Amino acid sequence: MPLSPGGDPDVSIYYECVTFGRDRASGGDCGVSHRVLWIAGVGCALDVWENEIEFMRRHSKLKGSVTVCSFDNRGIGRSSSPESKWEYSIEKMVGDVLALLGHLEWPSAHVIGHSMGSMIATRLAVVTPDMVDSLTLIATCRRFVDLWPRSFKSVSLFLNMFLSPLDAEGRALLDLKCHFTQDYLEEEVPAGEVRGGGELSSHSVSVDVLGADDERTNAPALTRRESLKQEYMRKASIKHNHQPDHGFKGQMNACRCHFVSMEEIDTLRKTTFPFLMIHGTEDYIIPWQAGQKFFLMLKNRSKFMLLHGAHFLSRERAGEVVNAILQQIFEGWIKKTEETRIAQGAK
Repeated sequence: MPLSPGGDPDVSIYYECVTFGRDRASGGDCGVSHRVLWIAGVGCALDVWENEIEFMRRHSKLKGSVTVCSFDNRGIGRSSSPESKWEYSIEKMVGDVLALLGHLEWPSAHVIGHSMGSMIATRLAVVTPDMVDSLTLIATCRRFVDLWPRSFKSVSLFLNMFLSPLDAEGRALLDLKCHFTQDYLEEEVPAGEVRGGGELSSHSVSVDVLGADDERTNAPALTRRESLKQEYMRKASIKHNHQPDHGFKGQMNACRCHFVSMEEIDTLRKTTFPFLMIHGTEDYIIPWQAGQKFFLMLKNRSKFMLLHGAHFLSRERAGEVVNAILQQIFEGWIKKTEETRIAQGAK
């Protein structure tokens, strides 16, 4: 089991890496490699990124190889889950990330963070900007207080999330309401995207269009709501995805303490790596206005991308989001190549 030391002596971090690209497929080596780190949010194990990573693998046209790393944050899955909530902070989680990068012997990486992961990614960029090749923040904010519910629906969802006792199916359906837009959930899953246990764009099931598989092709259409509910329940039943109650409370405590000071905003303004914020118009957990406020305080240091979608925007609008990330990686590679050329010319 791949484990990295964490930022604290008694913490270990479980991670997985996958490498793909034209170099690897051809057996050649053009000397170009891209390192990509995905950081998940509250209550999400590393497999939350499986669709986005597979989409990246299929659609990347980057020169050279791409190595992608995702991991379980402290407090969930196969990483350590300290019992005290004070063992959870964005700063401590940045320490875990730095320990992981050191373990992988990565001098830098393209960093993508979602929700709490975006808070960790922001702090990483403040503390060690030289280790960030590009920064993509999905559903982000400057401080937790900016997340106060802005509508009756937001208030209702928040109360249900924390106060309603639910069975596994009820929990999955409530999570779907928070994570995806209503119109997306009502869509029918396209043929070839359905598998036992849920919907997945990465491992399509082949369908015999000539009728040899009539039982499958004549099956009633499945909505994304039903497909995703099955997927959520399946993942929740996997032992290594389990999040203990103290792990959830600890991660929430880290989010509540999140704050980017004006001095740190000045630090971010001085960075030069490609910087992108992505938000969904229907996100009731981290409203897009919170991200826009952060963006405006940075005085256009970053780009701001607003798409129709909810909190799990990178799943709902995978094409637009992953292609934007690939563009970030390309721009970061161009910048680093130019910096290397200038440094070599100065010698």
